[in-house]
Amino acid sequence: MRTLRFRLSLFASLSLILAALFQASAFGSTPDGPGEPHVGGPDGSRVEPSRGGFRYAQSDILFPDKVSHPPRSQDWDTHSSARGVVHELTDAPALPASENWSSASDSVNPDAIIGVDERFRVSPALAPVALVVMFDGAGRMLGNCTAQFIGPRVLITAAHCLYNRDFGGWASIIGVIPGKDGANQPFGEWIASNAWVPAEWIESFSPIWDWGLIVLPTDTAGNMTGWFSLGSLNTRSLQSPTFNPIIVGYPGDKQWGTQWAATKPAFTLVEDFELHYQIDTYGGQSGSSVYRGSDGVIVGIHVRGSALINSANRVDEEMIQYLAGGCLRMGCWFAYSIEPDHPVVTPTATSTASPTATATHVSSNPFDDVWRTTDAAVAGGSASYSWFWGPSVNFEGYEQYAQSPGG
Repeated sequence: MRTLRFRLSLFASLSLILAALFQASAFGSTPDGPGEPHVGGPDGSRVEPSRGGFRYAQSDILFPDKVSHPPRSQDWDTHSSARGVVHELTDAPALPASENWSSASDSVNPDAIIGVDERFRVSPALAPVALVVMFDGAGRMLGNCTAQFIGPRVLITAAHCLYNRDFGGWASIIGVIPGKDGANQPFGEWIASNAWVPAEWIESFSPIWDWGLIVLPTDTAGNMTGWFSLGSLNTRSLQSPTFNPIIVGYPGDKQWGTQWAATKPAFTLVEDFELHYQIDTYGGQSGSSVYRGSDGVIVGIHVRGSALINSANRVDEEMIQYLAGGCLRMGCWFAYSIEPDHPVVTPTATSTASPTATATHVSSNPFDDVWRTTDAAVAGGSASYSWFWGPSVNFEGYEQYAQSPGG
C-alpha cells in the first residue's frame, strides 16, 4: 500500500510539473518584443568555465518582462576560431519508410531503471520534445534519441546521437518528429539540414563534450511547438532539495514513439560539468533535457545511465558559448539565461530613526585641513588652548592697539 500511495503521489507531482512545462514551452513561440530570446555570436573558442555572474538570472522566454538583452552578437568574444564541427546532412526528399524503423537500443545509455520503474507516460506529448531518428546514407536506421527545441529551428541533444563510432562517423539523415504521441504526429516529420558537435567530442569522445545541435531548414516547426530555454544555474540553486529535476523523452523499452517522464526531489550529486540523479531512463532517452520542475528551464543534457546512477552534462556558460558559436555558423539562435554565481540581494526597506543633521565641511583646500586639526577643537569647546588661526578659515580680525581702527 505504501508503494501505491507513493506512486499516486508521484503521479500528482509530475502532473503539476508537466503543466508548468507546457506553460513554459508555450511562451517560446513568440520571438518578438522586449523579451526576444538572445543568441550570442561567439566563435565557440575554448575558455575555462567561469562560474561568476553574467547578466541576468531569469529566463527571457519565461519572464520576458524581467530581462533586457544587449544587442545580438556584441557581447561575446569572437577573436578565436570556432571549436565545433558543422555537418551538412543529406538533403533527402522524405524520411525512409517508417515500416523499416525499430526502437534501436542506445549503446551509451543502456537499461538505467533504478529500483522500481517510476516513469509515466506523457500524453498528449510535450510539443517541443522530439523523437529523433538517425539513418545512414542508404536509409538504414542507426538508432533513435530525444531532442528539445531551444529556438524556432534548433534543437539540443547528445553528440553521440549525431556523431558516433558505431555509425562510422556522422549520421547521414536525421529525422525530427516533435510531440510524437504513438501513432499521432501533430507537428509532422522534419528532416534536419545541419548537425553540430564540439570538436572535442570528435577528437576524444570524452563524455563531458557529449552535446550537440540539430538545425532544421526553416522556423516552421519550432514556431508551432514553442521552445524551452537553456539555463546556466549556480551550484547553490542546483543543489536545492526542492529543485525537482524532470526528464522527458522517448525510451526504447516502451511503445514506439511514446513520451515518458520521471522526476526526483533533488539531484544526487552536482559537479562542475555533470549532474547525477536516480531518475529512471532507458536507451532512446539520450539527448533528453533535464528540466527544473518549477519553470522548465533546461539545466542538463542526459547522456548516459547505469543501474546505480544516471548522468547529464551540466549546462554552463562555456557550453552556451560553444552552442552560440555553432548557431552563428548555421544561422540559428536560441534562448538562454545565466544566473549569477551569488544571487543579488535587494535591500529590504525598514523603518529607522532619521539621523540628526550635522554641519559637515568638506574641502580640498589645505588651509581647511590645517584649521580642522587645530582650531576646530577650540571652536567645539573640547580644547584647553586658545586659537591658532581663529574661529573659522580665513578669519579676519584686528589686534587691539591704539592705532587700530576704532582703537
